Amino acid sequence: MDEVIGQIHEISEKKLIAYTGNYSDYLTQREARYEQQLSAYKNQQKEIADLQAFADRFRSIPSKASQAQSKLKQIERLELIEKPLAPRKPVPVPDSATAARRAARDFAGRHPHGLRRDESLSGPRPHD
Repeated sequence: MDEVIGQIHEISEKKLIAYTGNYSDYLTQREARYEQQLSAYKNQQKEIADLQAFADRFRSIPSKASQAQSKLKQIERLELIEKPLAPRKPVPVPDSATAARRAARDFAGRHPHGLRRDESLSGPRPHD
């Protein structure tokens, strides 16, 4: 497949994502994209936890209550990043020799027109 494919489109998390390159490049790019999304998610979760901890710590102190409220509003304004789904395991791609053997096995015993040896182009079929 690496010799044939030049671009792959994937639907993931309700989005269409275009990857350029062959199948091996796609697998590499997809894994890198997942790692980047996971890192962004973790960073945002840490930021939210830090802001919430500040607000919880200083909410009851009158001189810091407005700062605590500001941190809570900051959390509300954030555009939340959803935790990315781990990419599915790639479909193994057989080499051309394996694919040729499989095709030969699948079509073994078939007539050149795609019929089984006991069928003919004319006449009733067993299931008719």
